[in-house]
Amino acid sequence: MPLLTYRLAEKVGSRAVALVAAGISAVYIYFFYYAAALMTETFYFIAILASLNLAVDLARGSGTWGRWIGLGLAAGCAVLFRQTFLLFVPFLLLWIGWAQLRGGEGETRRAGDTESKSGGRRAWGVRLAIPAAVIALLILPWTVRNYAAFHQLVLLNTNAGYVFFWANHPIHGTSFLLPQGAEAPNYHELIPPELLSLDEAALEKALMARGLGFVVDDPGRYVMLSLSRIKDHFIFWPKADSSMLSNISRVGSFGLFLPFMIYGLILSLIHVWRKRRTLAVDEQAAALVLLYLFILIYSGMHILTWAGIRYRLPVDTVLVVFAAIGLVDLYERLIPAAVREGRSTATLNGGVQ
Repeated sequence: MPLLTYRLAEKVGSRAVALVAAGISAVYIYFFYYAAALMTETFYFIAILASLNLAVDLARGSGTWGRWIGLGLAAGCAVLFRQTFLLFVPFLLLWIGWAQLRGGEGETRRAGDTESKSGGRRAWGVRLAIPAAVIALLILPWTVRNYAAFHQLVLLNTNAGYVFFWANHPIHGTSFLLPQGAEAPNYHELIPPELLSLDEAALEKALMARGLGFVVDDPGRYVMLSLSRIKDHFIFWPKADSSMLSNISRVGSFGLFLPFMIYGLILSLIHVWRKRRTLAVDEQAAALVLLYLFILIYSGMHILTWAGIRYRLPVDTVLVVFAAIGLVDLYERLIPAAVREGRSTATLNGGVQ
């Protein structure tokens, strides 16, 4: 995981940023805490980082057929680990298309005529279909299995309906209740009795319909409830009802690096704003846009449904890159240039570049 973090950070920053990001990834307590608590989590993080790295490479023109297939395999594995990643895949592919078609890469766009540009768009449309097809092929066996079991279409699993129903049930009011403590709802008791005779797939669809009904019946409450989930999603402080290990993990990882993440995000946003007129042709700025998309979309889908620390961790794998940007910038500002130049080459591999 640190290696993939290094490569991603190098695409949006300097070599020093990449080294610091890899170091943060290696010591970030939540990453190895959840690696032990939920063994598939690390593999999910790796699949996400691989997808982002390959997407940036493809957008920059490093588009061998193997890389397109590799993107499909990486994103497809991420989808198999957590179905929620499937919602981000269209944005990932659209970003590649935008960066390529607007960035001036490729022989067809360099030709400059309308026919060549049209052909280039068709060519990239075909290439974008490759990872989409690979993802579909990875999902297909599970869909076939589910159809054989439930006699209806179930793409991968039946989580969505249950989650949306429970997360937006009126029992929460306008303040989301995490599934712990005396105030937490008893999930089974919330299911309407008339639905209990349904099989798993049918029940999931029925609960999704009920959950959407909660939103339609009281959209104001849904907005306030979603806003209340932000606190649970981005919590960084210790809690009395958490174990000492959980509190240490929370404060010693997200709490410790959050100020640098925010600072790095601000610095990168300033850079992207300055490059806004040439955004599509500035490879570093375009890659930052992809990271923003992932942070916003992945966080947003959980804030609108079910929030929690565990569901934020995939975003943390990207936020450590911004923490590294912030730390390297502070190092450059606080350590005089003469002192930095006089340090041995062992320090940050020769200093911040």
